Parts: sequence; C-alpha cells; structure tokens
Amino acid sequence: MKKILTAASVLSVFAILPASAEFYGAIGAGSNLSSDINVSGQGVDLDLSTDPGVAASLAVGYQIPSWWHIRAEAEYLFIGANIKNHPVSDAMQLRTQGGMLNAYIPIPIPVVQLYAGAGIGYMMATGYDKNADIGNTSDFKVAYQAIVGVEIEMPVIKALGIEARYLRVEADFPGVNVNGDHWLLMLRARF
Repeated sequence: MKKILTAASVLSVFAILPASAEFYGAIGAGSNLSSDINVSGQGVDLDLSTDPGVAASLAVGYQIPSWWHIRAEAEYLFIGANIKNHPVSDAMQLRTQGGMLNAYIPIPIPVVQLYAGAGIGYMMATGYDKNADIGNTSDFKVAYQAIVGVEIEMPVIKALGIEARYLRVEADFPGVNVNGDHWLLMLRARF
C-alpha cells in the first residue's frame, strides 16, 4: 500500500505542473565520500563509518518555464560503500537505495548556473557481509537530502554539472535503529 501511495504522490506532483513545462531526464554518478552511521537498540550502540564508495542516480523531471525556472523531479538513488570499523566483520558493505522527490531553484549567473535543492523520499538500507554472503535489509523509511550544484549548458545535452549532497536516512532493522548521514559528490547530466 505504501508503494501505491508513493507512486500516486509522485504522479500528482507532475499533474499539477503547467502544460508548458519542459520535460528532462538526468543521470548522475560519483562518490559516497563518507557515511556516518549510528546503530542502536537491543543493547547495541555503535558509531560506524565507511570508506568512499559509489553513488548513482536516475531521474525524470520538469523545468517550469518562469523567471525562476524551478525544477521538480522524481529520482532513484543508490549508494554503496564498505563499512571500515565494524566490530564483527571486516567485509561489511552498506547499500542504500530508494526514491526521492526533489525540487531545485536555479540561480542563473553568466556562463554557469548555480542551484540549490531539497528532496524527500523513501530509502531502504542493506547491511551485507561479503564473506558470509549474508544480508539484512531494513524497511523503507523516510529520507531527506539537501543539494547544491553548478552546471553549464551543453550543445548536445541540456546541461552538465557537479553537485554535492547531504542525505539523511533513518532505517529500522528488526529491533535495531540505523541512522545514516551520507555525503555525496556527483557528476550529473541533464538531457
């Protein structure tokens, strides 16, 4: 039921936009620079961190043609990294993925365009032990992010840019809460 409500929410955002809005797609790839993870519950209280890992995204959106050129988009986001200070296993990986609804406000200046944005969505975290081939997946939980970036218009694609993100994910495993603060740096193309 949650998935149906989420899909309906995404579609309703696009349904209220004017017909003159400009549709675009976007793809991004980069690094999960660091993740700070707190694990608590059932007598456990751990502060974990990760090595730099991978970050990737696919998005579709609309740019509303107005003075502000506000953009709204739906995005799939994936983050993967190795946990470097796990007390039980040196082969633990963290995988976080899910859907986000983002809004951006561009700040046009000559040659490049700065932008700021924010997003909210549902993410799921998986802790995976490579040696034991065992994984434990959380429920989908609310996540949010703040985004800043700079992009330049290109002749073949709409724009190419680089952006920094802060992503907060709060996940629940059976009896254990996992809160993650993720810092991402991504190269992103809009077409």
